[in-house]
Amino acid sequence: MRVCLRILTACVCAFSFFSTQAQPVTSGGPDTSAASMDPVRMYHNYIGAGSRLYSGKQYLGYFRLAGNAYFLADTAQQASVVFEGLWYRDFAFLYDLIQDRLVVRDNQGALIEVPERKVKEFLFLGHRFIRGPGGYEDLLCSGALTLVAKRKKKIEESLEGGVLTRTVVSDDHFFVLKGNVRYPIDRLHSLLLLTGDKKKEITRELHNRHLQFKKQPEQTLIEAVNYYDQSYHS
Repeated sequence: MRVCLRILTACVCAFSFFSTQAQPVTSGGPDTSAASMDPVRMYHNYIGAGSRLYSGKQYLGYFRLAGNAYFLADTAQQASVVFEGLWYRDFAFLYDLIQDRLVVRDNQGALIEVPERKVKEFLFLGHRFIRGPGGYEDLLCSGALTLVAKRKKKIEESLEGGVLTRTVVSDDHFFVLKGNVRYPIDRLHSLLLLTGDKKKEITRELHNRHLQFKKQPEQTLIEAVNYYDQSYHS
């Protein structure tokens, strides 16, 4: 009888742990409501939950870089990811922008590359990343126009006095999706061409907010797209 009670207790504890770690996907992010959880599916998935998320190869990182390869933080941060159709919450991740790799820290502290083909999206430090044609993309605005940023970093090498220096520099690119067409945005004019008769209004609004694409490209594009979306629906 005591053996049966121990088994039952272990199963309950295992289910309780998994229910806080992985949840079925909903459109707005991790859903903590009881109605959104399928206990049978969650229990059976729990058996391999850790091993499935940690099924990639070991992440080796970099050696002697000036700067770092990561998005916003060079230490593992709490984040949520849709992996194999389930939300996994409260895991520690790094996002490597040089290799475009999501990296998870396992229970022993080892860093593991998350298999990208199994990731649909992830939430990291207030940003939502989705799968695009060229890998992960930062979803900045979604409406009449959808604005995304392809976050990248690259290594530039220089040799001075026989010393090799490897410096990390950012190399972000922006795209707008209108209908089923994807447009690269390398200057403000590229975006304004997509706004029709709202071009002058948007230009005036950006001027009033003292925003210039050359100085603040991301914030300028976000304000322009949001203004267009508001006027589009008004």
